[in-house]
Amino acid sequence: MKDMDPQGLYEALGVQPSATAKEIKSAFWRLAQQTHQDMSGAKSASKFHEVSKAYDVLNDFVRRAEYDGLQYQKAVPEPELQYEVINPISCSRCGSVTPQPRYVAFSRVYSFLFWTTCSPSEGIFCASCARREGLKSSFITMLAGWWAAPWGIPYSVVSIVRNGFGGKRDRKLDEEMLWHNAVAFLTRGNFLLSYALAVPSKRARDKGIVECAAILIERLEEKGIGRYRPHLKDPWRLSVGTVSTHLFMAFSVPGIIVAFFVADSMSRRASFESYSLPQTALLERAPSVVTPYVPNCTIPVQNGKILGGRLWTSEVGHELEIYNGSKVDAIIKLRDAVSGVLVSAFFVARGQTAQLSGIPDGQYKVQYAFGTQLALGCQGFADTIGAGEMPSAKFLVTDISGTQPATTKLVYRIAKTPATGDREISPLTISPEEFSRP
Repeated sequence: MKDMDPQGLYEALGVQPSATAKEIKSAFWRLAQQTHQDMSGAKSASKFHEVSKAYDVLNDFVRRAEYDGLQYQKAVPEPELQYEVINPISCSRCGSVTPQPRYVAFSRVYSFLFWTTCSPSEGIFCASCARREGLKSSFITMLAGWWAAPWGIPYSVVSIVRNGFGGKRDRKLDEEMLWHNAVAFLTRGNFLLSYALAVPSKRARDKGIVECAAILIERLEEKGIGRYRPHLKDPWRLSVGTVSTHLFMAFSVPGIIVAFFVADSMSRRASFESYSLPQTALLERAPSVVTPYVPNCTIPVQNGKILGGRLWTSEVGHELEIYNGSKVDAIIKLRDAVSGVLVSAFFVARGQTAQLSGIPDGQYKVQYAFGTQLALGCQGFADTIGAGEMPSAKFLVTDISGTQPATTKLVYRIAKTPATGDREISPLTISPEEFSRP
């Protein structure tokens, strides 16, 4: 205790050397009322003077810092004031002293199938190590964050973009570390750097830091430091190259996925058009008075077989079930309700039920057609008897509010001639040409 209170100033106020400014002020006012000569007589005047002297030193931030670093030397008649040297904050990665440290958390996303997790990589960084750690976290997310539905892609994009703009910060902690370094460099005699760090500390949210920074700046300006007007460069300023790199990683994989599906759709459409050309040419060469010959499908087609579009293998998704109550076969087509593009088509034999499962979220319309014989290519009827469409589009959305995803199952019964008294909504009639378009 004596080493920490060499002149007994803390003892005079009856507080510990670790006391806060508020505790020191409260102790002074209590003792001032007890020792003032108007209250307790002339005998306590010396005690009041001692208390006032102690308060004048300990209430001043700079003088208190000087007093806390005071050491006695027995051979010297008058003790010298020395600062208790405080170590500035170092980077948790490279270990070097950084005048403007920050506490930053970067996100890393890992996912597989239906499992997605976000793990932070956090610590106290210098600006250089923070940039490297941000790029590393984004690169890991780019490799491991996309491979789950439905949250893999959105979580990965958000995490990489946030990393590119500096990660997640704790501003209160950053301000406290900046003020700590201002005091640390003051005790090390680097007054210019201490002054430069105290200037931004005046803009802190903590009023205590603002008051102390103002006092420190005032005292250093009294020593002539202010005339140099020292200032620091901002090493944390975002660079165009760093942000562009993160944005490229954020959208490269989704872009590749979109490009793949677009190329696949164009390839299917080109294949369909080139495969249908011989049939069109054969019809054009036939005499107008003769019924054109259309080659038939020679391969047996099983009930429920996918005839075009996509086949989903995911276990999670919506389901479409069709019961064919007619005496002829049927083809069911699922189309995007907005663009009208074919999503999937499947075969339902007469008197049978077939399902299409794994349908992703979206707005769809259901079309069907009847026939007795599939045409060459086995993707449509050679003799389309009739075609129809369910009267309203269906918007399918997975409900994820519960413990497990909840999907929708659409069930329809189709017949060439609806039964009398059928309570189901009557379908709309469409032309065979509209049904056959890709």
